[in-house]
Amino acid sequence: MPRSAPHIALALAAALTCGAVGGYTAAVCRDQSRAETAPEGWERIQTAIAYRRPELLGELPLDPGAWALDHYQSLRAGAPGALTATARLPGGGVVYLFPSIGGGRVPNGPALMLRRGAEPAAAGVNLAETGEENALNCEGTLPPPDDSPYTAAVSLSGSVLTASAGGQTLTCRASAQQGPAALRSGLQRVLVADVALDDAPVPPPVSTSALAMGAAAGAVAAAALLALELWLGASPLLAAAAFAPLLLGLLTAGRDGAVAVEALRLGLLSGRWLPVTGPLALLILAKVLHHGARLSRPVEGDGAAFSRSPKVWAVAAAAWLPAGLAVGLTTRSPLATVGGLLAAPALALGVGVALRALSGFGGATLARGSAAVGLAASAAGLAAWLSGASYAGAPLYLAAAGAAVGALVWANANPLRVRGYNLLSLALFTAGLLLLDFGLRFTSLQGSWSDIGAGAVADSDLGWVPQTWAQFDAIEAAQHTDYPDEGYPVGYGPKAAPNRIVCMGGSSTGGAFQNDDISQFYPARLAERLAGRAEVLNQGVGSWTTLHIAEYARRSLVDLEADVVTVYVGHNDQFTDMPMTQKELLARWQSGGASRQTAGVLRRALLYNGLRYAIDNLRDAQSVAVPVSHARENLTALADMTRAQGAKLLLMSEGLNPDPGALAPYWDMMEAVAEEREDVAWLDTAWMLHTRSQGMFLDNCHLSDTGHRAVAGAMAERLDALGWVPTQ
Repeated sequence: MPRSAPHIALALAAALTCGAVGGYTAAVCRDQSRAETAPEGWERIQTAIAYRRPELLGELPLDPGAWALDHYQSLRAGAPGALTATARLPGGGVVYLFPSIGGGRVPNGPALMLRRGAEPAAAGVNLAETGEENALNCEGTLPPPDDSPYTAAVSLSGSVLTASAGGQTLTCRASAQQGPAALRSGLQRVLVADVALDDAPVPPPVSTSALAMGAAAGAVAAAALLALELWLGASPLLAAAAFAPLLLGLLTAGRDGAVAVEALRLGLLSGRWLPVTGPLALLILAKVLHHGARLSRPVEGDGAAFSRSPKVWAVAAAAWLPAGLAVGLTTRSPLATVGGLLAAPALALGVGVALRALSGFGGATLARGSAAVGLAASAAGLAAWLSGASYAGAPLYLAAAGAAVGALVWANANPLRVRGYNLLSLALFTAGLLLLDFGLRFTSLQGSWSDIGAGAVADSDLGWVPQTWAQFDAIEAAQHTDYPDEGYPVGYGPKAAPNRIVCMGGSSTGGAFQNDDISQFYPARLAERLAGRAEVLNQGVGSWTTLHIAEYARRSLVDLEADVVTVYVGHNDQFTDMPMTQKELLARWQSGGASRQTAGVLRRALLYNGLRYAIDNLRDAQSVAVPVSHARENLTALADMTRAQGAKLLLMSEGLNPDPGALAPYWDMMEAVAEEREDVAWLDTAWMLHTRSQGMFLDNCHLSDTGHRAVAGAMAERLDALGWVPTQ
């Protein structure tokens, strides 16, 4: 390609433009990502949810001037104190203001709970309360928040919690806590600004914007890299064209890439930084392919398949320099940036040297192809830095995988020159896959593309939960767990009382991520209410539906020796979207045989899981996990089984917040099943929770300690009224 002055000027203009767009995109992402960090001296507490459901964040976009909280995240101060904050709440959004919290993974203690459209209330979050209703004994009211910013203040003095907003005051009796102040959200995104602790303002996420500075820095970096490439002999126009991916920032700047990150389970990427890392990855690929081809182009009169020009080798290494900058942008660590800048060209040269040994056995075109493919494939090694690899040798495994792919390309282009061509091709292909899969195991993909993750579906509230397929395997294995979020109920001993009540359900019964102790759920509270009259077993499992419960009962109801079985369900049946109904999945599971065992083996391969996620997310058709008609079949079958055992069955509607009306047809079905049988009863717990005071829920379905106690109280009253539990 010509290297005339006009071409160089055009290339420089293109590089400056693309670099400025890339720098601007990075500055926008940096500003917005600050809203998801923590104020100086504070700590952001993430939740146990691996993937945050973007469509459930609510209608509030990120605001660089406010702290964003969602999916039960918390901001924890370094000390207790009077807390003031201005919150913006979406429909259904919740934020808790804690003047002082106790210890533990999740903030607990007395707090002011703000919910849009509802009167603010004091909630004893995870407290050992003494009554069924709000035990904080509050006096006064506060105006309800609407869609505009709402400013509230809360303080704790001794055993008195005082909250104020809109010129009104709420005073409550509360248990004293010893710990720092904190803010915590519900499921949907809330924005918190103008935070103050003991009247001392907390600086907002972004004080000044640096968009122009980011654009200027990007332009300078692109121009410097282009100048280096031109000095080392690259074509001006081809070198400039490789910067074109940065122009994608015009479309992606400020957008949250969490949808793509979750769809493909790419845990090594930040959705917030995807508008930067995506174009940078394409830039690196373009540079590597360009200079990989130059690396293998013979110099006139040289005669070698690979160029012996030091400049050509140097520019191939320089092509990887943007990878080091990507490391710095992702990790925000100067040390990691320096390491990336040094390691990236070294890795590229190492792969090139490994491939040079092949150059003497084929022509220039063949060598060029193998070099370019090998260098491009070894880019996976740099992904190890971006993902925070847990083992320093991970990039070497991934680079070796790239070299194997490059050798495979050469072998397939020279079949007549290779002895044992078929065997060698198979060996190189297998080695490339194994090395790539093994190297990725030292990155964060090990967690997000694991065999457990591969058996997951998207739940409308909790993100990814275990798939029915894997849960049926767990039911068949019948291995009791220590905590029921592992796909099977907790263990139990021999019957220790004349009457045994077995409580079944999903995560609201046992296994919710907000709780880490089985004694925090309503079955344990029911046992306290019925102490000396009956023992209560919690057999709930997170994400279970009526189908799981029916399958479990077929195998275990005799061993459970239940006198009364209770079922608290609805949410998982109706609000879990799947490619097909669970009834259809059960049929496939039952007929799977060897194919299911093969799938189990393949699920241990990260590459298989990643491909499966990509394919699954191309499907638009989704089904309700358990339609109402299927749920009726499951509950009727359960009623038949309990009757055969001489037990009673209590069907209970699962509470929804703020309005249980979405499940009205489901509740009608449950009530109809109860009316058809003398040994089946119905308890409308959903409506009871809806009509009680605030503080019953932690989110849209999981109960607070107050909610668990309220459900247990309603169950005790209903069981007594039915005469199913003998009096003392």
